[in-house]
Amino acid sequence: MKLSVFDLRYNHFFQQFFLFLGLSKKFPSTLNIEMTNHCNLACVFCPRTMTNRKLGNIEPALFKKIVNEMALKRKKLWILWLMKDGESLLHPNLVDLIFYAKKKNITRRIEIYTNGILLEGELAKNLINSGLDSLIVSLDAVDLETFKKIKGHDAYEKIKENVLNFMRLKRNLKVRKPILSVKMIDDGQNQAEIEKFKKFWQGKVDGVVIQKLHSWEGSVKIPNSKLQISNLRRYPCNLPWLAPAITWDGKVMPCCVNYNENEMIMGDLTKESLEKIWQGKKYKNLREAHLRQDFFQFPTCARCFYWQQLPNMSFWLRRLGV
Repeated sequence: MKLSVFDLRYNHFFQQFFLFLGLSKKFPSTLNIEMTNHCNLACVFCPRTMTNRKLGNIEPALFKKIVNEMALKRKKLWILWLMKDGESLLHPNLVDLIFYAKKKNITRRIEIYTNGILLEGELAKNLINSGLDSLIVSLDAVDLETFKKIKGHDAYEKIKENVLNFMRLKRNLKVRKPILSVKMIDDGQNQAEIEKFKKFWQGKVDGVVIQKLHSWEGSVKIPNSKLQISNLRRYPCNLPWLAPAITWDGKVMPCCVNYNENEMIMGDLTKESLEKIWQGKKYKNLREAHLRQDFFQFPTCARCFYWQQLPNMSFWLRRLGV
């Protein structure tokens, strides 16, 4: 098996091509739907412990409302991510809702990030049969001690075995999807572990994802300042033109990086449509703030560093407008 290494730290050409095709003020080209914000781990770089959000699962009726609106659009989403601040595999109706989205043919790809603890037994088989396109297991470690330090749990060996069993199950069923990748975070000082991680998983999974750690709106301290380049001249973030995130209770956020309910709530899908919110006044104000670099209404964006991980598309954003 040929290993695909998808390095989110350096793949700028892919990002620029994807963004050039996807940026829009008419309707989103990608979407995050939070299936749940419950989680069964306590990762040190996760902001969940700092939020006051109520915990819950998305109601199937709300999920279907969102999907049905998408189905009315002629243009498919580039990608639908079924996760945000929690462990999506904890949602009791996850498989049925994936199947519903696939049946409605609203997106080119459905993808989930998971910690992998529940990736076993009937759930693993059902995920394969659901139509899910991509499953990325956030392992983030190469041994038990590192895993416990990062994740606050001793489930490293269990997750590793779940991943290997899932690949065996795919081979036995003679299926290609979902593409299964394992992910590791680049925290700026673990290059030796990253290389060891790649070497271990070569030939065992479909792909390896290396993703740079970010500070969640400046709320999580990053130990290595190289990952927060303060002397870069700021340019507009692409996400207000690309990738809204919908919380389990229907709130629309500009991106999945935003984790708390604050000034970033763009609208409520229990009361209005995504199209109306996307073209609404608050989104227009947000986009204008990014173009002008004037964030007095949106201090969350002002303290966020995630824009640095995305290409500078200022020229196209200014042409698109708000």
